Amino acid sequence: CLNFFEMTSIFKKILLYYLLWHINFNIFSPHVKNFLVVYGFKGLPSGNYFCSSEWSWHDLRISTHLKLHIEDELEDEFFVKTFFQKGAAKFSHTVDLPNGAKLIINNLENFEIPLKNVYKDKHGNVHNIDHAVKYILCPVRRTLRVWFYFREYKHHKLFRTFWGSNICSFGHCEIGLLFYAPDSDEKKLEKGGTVNEGLYVVFTGGDEYPLLFYHPKSNGLNMALVACQYINWISKYSLSKFQPADFIKDFFPKVPYEDYDRHIFVPTFKYEKRKLPGNGKSNDQEVDAFICGLIKQKEYPDVEVGYKLQKSSEKTSVPLTFDGTKISCDSNDIKDEYVFGYLPPDKTILKKDEDLSYFSSEKKLYSGQYLLVYNKNEIIERRKQLLDMQKNHVHNVDYDYLAWDHQEKFYFNPTCIGTLKDVDATLKLKTGETIPQGNLMEDKRTISYEINKISESTTLSCHAIKDGSVDERYSNFYNKRFKTFIHKIEDETGKAVDETPLEVIKVIPGATNFYGKYKCTVEKGIDFKKIKSTEFVITSKFGKDNEDIIIALKTDKDVIKCPVKNERNASLGEMVVSVSRDKIYNYNYENGTSDDFKITHEYIILQAKSNSEIVNNTKFECIYKVNGEISSKKVFTIHIKNNIGVVDKKTKRFFIPIICGVAGFIVLILIIVAIVTVLNIKKRKKSKLLSRASSATSASSMSRSKMSGLSSTSKSKSKFSNTKSNSKSSVSTSSSKIGSIVYGKRSGNYYCSSETTWGELRISTHLKLHIENEREDEFFVKTFFQKGAAKFSHTVDLPNGAKLIINNLENFEIPLKKVYKDRHGNVHNIDHAVKYILCPVSRTNGVWFYFREYRHHKLFRTFWGSNICSFGHCEIGLLFYASGTDEKKLEKGGTVNEGLYVVFTGGDEYPLLFYHPKSNGLNMALVACQYINWISKYSLSKFQPADFIKDFFPKVPYEDYDRHIFVPTFKYEKRKLPGNGKSNDQEVDAFICGLIKQKEYPDVEVGYKLQKSSEKTSVPLTFDGTKISCDSNDIKDEYVFGYLPPDKTILKKDGDLSYFSSEKKLYSGQYLLVYNKNEIIERRKQLLDMQKNHVHNVDYDYLAWDHQEKFYFNPTCIGTLEDVDATLKLKIGETIPQGNLMEDKKTISYEINKISESTTLSCHAIKDGSVDERYSNFYNKRFKTFIHKIEDETGKAVDETPLEVIKVIPGATNFYGKYKCTVEKGIDFKKIKSTEFVITSKFGKDNEDIIIALKTDKDVIKCPVKNERNASLGEMVVSVSKDKIYNYNYENGTSDDFKITHEYIILQAKSNSEIVNNTKFECIYKVSGEISSKKVFTIHIKNNIGVVDKKTKSFFIPIICGVAGFIILILIIVAIVTVLNIKKRKKSKLLSRASSATSASSMSRSKMSGLSSTSNSKSKSRFSNTKSNSKSSVSTSSSKTGSSISSTSTSKSKLSRKKK
Repeated sequence: CLNFFEMTSIFKKILLYYLLWHINFNIFSPHVKNFLVVYGFKGLPSGNYFCSSEWSWHDLRISTHLKLHIEDELEDEFFVKTFFQKGAAKFSHTVDLPNGAKLIINNLENFEIPLKNVYKDKHGNVHNIDHAVKYILCPVRRTLRVWFYFREYKHHKLFRTFWGSNICSFGHCEIGLLFYAPDSDEKKLEKGGTVNEGLYVVFTGGDEYPLLFYHPKSNGLNMALVACQYINWISKYSLSKFQPADFIKDFFPKVPYEDYDRHIFVPTFKYEKRKLPGNGKSNDQEVDAFICGLIKQKEYPDVEVGYKLQKSSEKTSVPLTFDGTKISCDSNDIKDEYVFGYLPPDKTILKKDEDLSYFSSEKKLYSGQYLLVYNKNEIIERRKQLLDMQKNHVHNVDYDYLAWDHQEKFYFNPTCIGTLKDVDATLKLKTGETIPQGNLMEDKRTISYEINKISESTTLSCHAIKDGSVDERYSNFYNKRFKTFIHKIEDETGKAVDETPLEVIKVIPGATNFYGKYKCTVEKGIDFKKIKSTEFVITSKFGKDNEDIIIALKTDKDVIKCPVKNERNASLGEMVVSVSRDKIYNYNYENGTSDDFKITHEYIILQAKSNSEIVNNTKFECIYKVNGEISSKKVFTIHIKNNIGVVDKKTKRFFIPIICGVAGFIVLILIIVAIVTVLNIKKRKKSKLLSRASSATSASSMSRSKMSGLSSTSKSKSKFSNTKSNSKSSVSTSSSKIGSIVYGKRSGNYYCSSETTWGELRISTHLKLHIENEREDEFFVKTFFQKGAAKFSHTVDLPNGAKLIINNLENFEIPLKKVYKDRHGNVHNIDHAVKYILCPVSRTNGVWFYFREYRHHKLFRTFWGSNICSFGHCEIGLLFYASGTDEKKLEKGGTVNEGLYVVFTGGDEYPLLFYHPKSNGLNMALVACQYINWISKYSLSKFQPADFIKDFFPKVPYEDYDRHIFVPTFKYEKRKLPGNGKSNDQEVDAFICGLIKQKEYPDVEVGYKLQKSSEKTSVPLTFDGTKISCDSNDIKDEYVFGYLPPDKTILKKDGDLSYFSSEKKLYSGQYLLVYNKNEIIERRKQLLDMQKNHVHNVDYDYLAWDHQEKFYFNPTCIGTLEDVDATLKLKIGETIPQGNLMEDKKTISYEINKISESTTLSCHAIKDGSVDERYSNFYNKRFKTFIHKIEDETGKAVDETPLEVIKVIPGATNFYGKYKCTVEKGIDFKKIKSTEFVITSKFGKDNEDIIIALKTDKDVIKCPVKNERNASLGEMVVSVSKDKIYNYNYENGTSDDFKITHEYIILQAKSNSEIVNNTKFECIYKVSGEISSKKVFTIHIKNNIGVVDKKTKSFFIPIICGVAGFIILILIIVAIVTVLNIKKRKKSKLLSRASSATSASSMSRSKMSGLSSTSNSKSKSRFSNTKSNSKSSVSTSSSKTGSSISSTSTSKSKLSRKKK
């Protein structure tokens, strides 16, 4: 039977639902206002939660709770808040749906759930979040079926209807977007569209508290395996998202059976301390936590999410057993379990953070690691069991909530735990990611590695390899525990070097400087015996190429000779001696002997009868081969010196140390003679000086030993120098084979010196435009397509979508040093172009192609005689061989099988500078800087403009296709270029336009070598109001650049360049450079007309660029503006708001009611007087400005650091107060005035406070009639208890419960004669009928006896401290006076005793020193007596009869020593 109360409750509910059902549905409008956060959910999912004010239709609320069943709970047990109130900040958001449709949600309101209120109920009691935080919307019947949110789960439904409550649980989190769509459903919403109201539900306080679910038991190594939240724990469409912690990897095991990436298994290996709210008014509590990741929210702080850990009382897991390659847990192989590896911080390199790895994925073992084994079968079965519970439940919904939200255990402690012993290992060379195989050298300690050529960038490092049998699991065993270092200790010649030990040495293609001897060590300070250090040598496999010069006399014999074997034991295959073009001698091993050569056991020597004397500049090559292939070349050039007076370098190096040694020896003899003479003289002096003489003798002998030591050091150094000289010939100067750079014409009929030679292909470079009669090797020649050269492939994505694959590409390197320097050592300028040709011409024309998308939109160009890298464009990069095709066919894509990748080397040493413009000071030349299409974008290399070049700078007109852009030469920088002959590099003035970016080669700077300008300086500008004129003409139609010198910029470091014709902004200290636009355009036309009239009218305007035609322009006018008066004002975001001058006529007031979006506060200098937009940022580039908060909103002084920008987040109120705007410290600039201003709330601000009172206090509960912003009191609500509430409403007029005065509305209810503890009252202020602010006060009662309020305490404490301090001071003074009196008495007693001793002491002093006069002796003896009365008393008491003089003398000597 149901009792009366149960029947009444049921009847009320039935009646309520009936009435609601029959009310017009227009009341379901979402203009509702409250929110409640709730833990738990087990009731019916039908949405029939009971809200305490279900009948109240005038607002909507969200309410939170921690219990699963909340029908009979108080709605405001945790947190309730009304939403959709007037004046709330709104924003819009567009959701890109997975089907491509868009859903636009307007009028979104932020709904903030404070994390503190999630843990703490209204009584101040703290709760754990066992499994879930729940929130419901009240009243229920106004929200069902008309509110929606995102939850893409089973059945792949994207939208879910809000049904009574949403949840943020252990299982998933339904925060983020929640929107009102009354005339829609889940299917309709998938088509996109627009909805006009919604909430963005967020957690606040994430910077203070985490969101921790209370669940797992974990302790030490007995780490619980938990289901950490993962990427789909929050819907990716909800505007918030979950970001897993960095240590969580995608290959960690996921929760099985349709969990949809909501969870991932992770051991709780990080025990971290976090704070949670404390009970009542207690301080925050500290708990052990494991953090799985972060909730990322739009414009709100991140929230950490994880678990509050309980101490484990469960039995610790059993140990693992290791048997060879098998690891077992309780006799079972661990390969089928979940196995994690855990490294404690002290076993990692940084000794700071733990390390976690998933062994079942990596299969790697690490030193110091613990293996944690979890029973996979147990975990899967537990998941099945929970899902079966769900299936049997009456509500079989699409979310497995029983598995997650009902406090069911779902964490697992390890079955077994174990760690491996450390193993013996040896450090070995690692090249890239490979451990090469080395050979043990004769010393049985050092390993030798042979590397012939580096064709791709790689690295050298050291790696610890386990000794004994190979086990891949141990391949990185010590990687996470110790750093290893590689240290070069000798170069290739065996000379000791002192290079810094590095973790990694980078090696670029073609490098040879890495050969030598190395040592592998563990990081310094680590004493770990298990890892053995090693030494090894890296050598070339066959030897290396090099060039050298031999200086000889004409009559020298056997100078032209090649060793039979090179340094790597490769055999001499060929020797070629070129005396002149017509006189060439050749020795070939395969052809046997030759009459022109003498063969010995060690050398092949030229002995041609027709060549009895050596000819200057004779060149000979020693070509070594291995297995029929060339392994290295040695190239020597003979330089002849006259017989008379010729001393070669080696002879000089031999004799110089000998001569220095002899000279040093003679000097040493002379020094010894001088010393002996001095010593003999000293011996004749008095015998008293013998001790001094003997010490001098010993000093001289020490000096001799030091000098002889220096002499021996000098000799050893000279021997070392000689050794270095002898080894020089083996040093490589080039690792390439033959090539040449050429400046020249384009018809293809170039003359190659060996046109008839078909055995090889060569590239030759030159600097002259016409090179038919020039030597092919004048600059640089190199052979390509030789056997054994490194190759690579590249795929080019053509603009039409086709692909061109180029196989067997060979790097062809052109050294920049050889571009500037010819074969005679003479240095040249690159006036306009560097040209390269392919020889023999007849084998290259018409069958080689490259990229050059130019006029007529041709993508490919046939190589025809030569290519060029010029002032106009640069044809480096890909160059490929494709016989049987043409430009049209290549556009269809396909495959070609040979090619070159032409690159410049030495870019880290020299730039590529074209010699052209005249520029000086402010008379800056406007040059055509290289731009994005200067190199074809398909050529594998590219040109990257300098950062200061902007896309809106003027381009070169008339079909230049973004090859050039106009820039003034505003940066004068120093760069190095090669020097003449053997001179050092020269330093030049340069202007750098950008970089050539090359695949696996250093960048090359490109620009201009500047000449000093002797041209007339430009005329000044005239400024007339808003008009700026150059030679009486308005500058608006010219090219105008603004230049700020470094000293007029904020950083005082780099100059600043802007294009005035685009920006229309003027800056303090800026120079305006005006260039005649019409003159520039006409010059471009003139050059193009020259091209048209030329016999070769090709598709590239080469006459305009490559023929040294002038194409730079100096400014017509130069001028600078005077500085203007300006005032610093508040800037909010990008806006300068309008303020009001306050009564003091100095301070400006700005009224800001609410911050709805993140913004910034800063200071901005605004020109005084009339508005001119050109001056809006006038001082921005010259001075930093600072905003400094000096008072808070109450007027209390604060000491905050001045900042350039203050960030303000939505809802913040702590920014109100008084500020000061200033220019950066140390800048004294009178033109900018500092200001002070106040930021206030427009109407006032909400606040909560506590009032401490006595029960009998009167007129405590009162509200001011006006708030601090003059808003009127609209309502006053006093809550004494649930049943006793008093209300004052301004619109209703007077009330018997309230007394109205001029200043306050005061509670005077007769039934409330004494104040009740925890009485709460609200003062609600309104402006224009809308709430502007609320003041909430809570009364805390204190007993009458002994109650002292804070103000009384703060008044009396300094008084008490002051009185106590004064008393202590008096006591100290009394103590000091007493001590002084006692000393005076003692002093007078001692005066008579000390008088005789003092006078004797005085006499003794005057005799010994001769400094004191007789008249002064008394006063001095008094002084002495005062300083050392104890000594005087000793001397006077020594004997009655007689030695007063002696005792006085003793006293005197003591005093003298003391004074010294």
